[in-house]
This record gives sequence, structure tokens and C-alpha cells, in this order.
Amino acid sequence: MFRQTLIMEVSTSLIYLPSISLITLYLFAGIVGIISVIIGLLFLLFSNHKSFAVTMLLIGILEIAVMFPSYYNYQTKIDAKVSFYENNINNFSELESISIKKELQSFFLLTLF
Repeated sequence: MFRQTLIMEVSTSLIYLPSISLITLYLFAGIVGIISVIIGLLFLLFSNHKSFAVTMLLIGILEIAVMFPSYYNYQTKIDAKVSFYENNINNFSELESISIKKELQSFFLLTLF
């Protein structure tokens, strides 16, 4: 009985661990974008490195535009996945493994280039 409980606790913590780190990554990248914009503005105002300042501004705005909406929409993505699991318990593992394989293949392709 204790072993089954321990296995269930470990498996559920492993399920929730990636989701916590992913949402933290979105938030952290958005904050880094804000810091990049602030540093870019400071360089633009008080330095002669105008091209560096413009680059920092563009990168910061791009990070903010991509990461903060992902951070705010993350919970709806998780809720959709949970409702899909509740409706299709039998097909969920097959479809999830297919999507994970696609994501891993795209990751390995990105690391090759």
C-alpha cells in the first residue's frame, strides 16, 4: 500500500514539474524582455552606442510580445489538455506520445542547425 502511494505521488509530481518550470520560463523571459527594453532606452539616451540600444529595444519588445501572452494563456492550454484527457482517456496517451515525438524531432532539428 505504501509503495503504491509513493509511486502515485512521484508520478504526479513528475507530471506537474514540467508545467511549473515552463510557466516560470515564460514569466522570466518576459521579465528579461522588460529589462532589455529598459537597458536599451538607457543606452539610447546616455550613450553613443545607438545600434546596440536599438537592438536591445527590438529584442526586448519581441520577448515581451511573445512571452507574456504565452504566460497568460498557459492555464487555458492546460485546462484544454485536462478536458481532452477526461473526454478521451483511451486515446489520450497515443495522441500525447505522437505530439511528444513531433516536438522532440523538431528540437533535434533545431539543435542540428
